Amino acid sequence: MTNTSRFLVCGPSNSCKSTFALSLVDYLISQKVTAKTIELDPWSNSYVAFRGECTFENRPKINHLNWEWKEAVDRRIKQYTEDDAQVVLGDMIGKLGEGAVHILKKVREVTNACIIISRTVEGLRDWRIFIRDYDIPVIGEFLTIEKLGALTPIVLPVLERKIQPDHPAILSISRLVVPKRMW
Repeated sequence: MTNTSRFLVCGPSNSCKSTFALSLVDYLISQKVTAKTIELDPWSNSYVAFRGECTFENRPKINHLNWEWKEAVDRRIKQYTEDDAQVVLGDMIGKLGEGAVHILKKVREVTNACIIISRTVEGLRDWRIFIRDYDIPVIGEFLTIEKLGALTPIVLPVLERKIQPDHPAILSISRLVVPKRMW
C-alpha cells in the first residue's frame, strides 16, 4: 500500500469527472501502470452506464439523502483507501455538502492530491476553496467546455461521456499522477 498514489477527481455534477477518471485509468493501464478508479458517489451510478449496462438517462440514480448513505459511501471509501494499485483515483460526488465533507474527512490522510474538473470557472473556484479546508493539494484544474476560446488555466474540451485514454489532457495529467519511478 505504501507504493500507491491516491488522487481525488473533484468538481460539480455533470462536469466529466467520471469520463476523465476512467479515461486516465485506461491510459495508465495501457502504459503498464496498475490503476483503478473508485466511484465514491453512490448517488450517481454512472459507471454502470459507461460499462453499457444501461443508458445514462436510465441509470439507477438516487436524488436524496433520506437513506443510509453513509454506509454506502463508507464501503466505497474503504475500496479507495485499501486498493493496492499503483494509482487509485477517487471519483468524488458532485455536490458540495454533507456527503463531500464525510468523504474528505475520511480520505484526506491517504490522498496525495486532487484534480478539479468543472464546466464553469465558478465551479473550479468553489471546489478549490472547499478542498483547501482539508489540506489536500490540487495538482490540476480542468475546465470542460463545448467550444474553445475562453481564457482558462487548462481547457479540457468536453469528452462527450466517451472514455478517451488518448485525449491530450489525459496524456498530460498522467505525468502528474504517476511517480517518476514508475515510468
